[in-house]
Amino acid sequence: SFDQRSSRITCISRVEEEEKKHAEMCLRSSPCTLPGMLDLQSVQGHTFKCISGEELYAAMGNNYQGEYRSVHTSWIGVEEVLSRIMYDHSGTDAFLRGSAWRDASTQSGILLTAAESPNMCVAPDMLGKPYFAAAMESYSVFHPKEVQCDILAHMRDGRLFVFNGRNTCIAGGIGGRAGHFAPG
Repeated sequence: SFDQRSSRITCISRVEEEEKKHAEMCLRSSPCTLPGMLDLQSVQGHTFKCISGEELYAAMGNNYQGEYRSVHTSWIGVEEVLSRIMYDHSGTDAFLRGSAWRDASTQSGILLTAAESPNMCVAPDMLGKPYFAAAMESYSVFHPKEVQCDILAHMRDGRLFVFNGRNTCIAGGIGGRAGHFAPG
């Protein structure tokens, strides 16, 4: 839920009328510099591995379904990953895609753990461990109407930038950190 007076967002789940608070955060306005156009061929040209979304989802411990299982292909480089995210398979109503869109754009960040393990998608100590976004210093949406399209998510140097089909930046984030649960 969002409280406009305090600019607080509260994330809750409901099971049989019982609410459980998962996270609470405060929105604040801050300037953000947009990157230029994504040079797709250049980024793909200096990656060393390309994997399918199915390989990604098989390696991680999260059981994503529907619109949340939308990473189609990822290209992995040294401390960088580029992922194509596609929604045509999910058949989800547009208004439900907002959180899936943001979530899917960060899922492939787990692939950055495999830089030292070129034959694996994720680092051996992360294989099969469910993980979650523990923190995000800043996240900006520059073109809100674009969140319904297929996208490219590019992570590098601690930054995430999301591009539409015309390779124009539509969102970005910095300062992401992940946590993980024990499998089970």
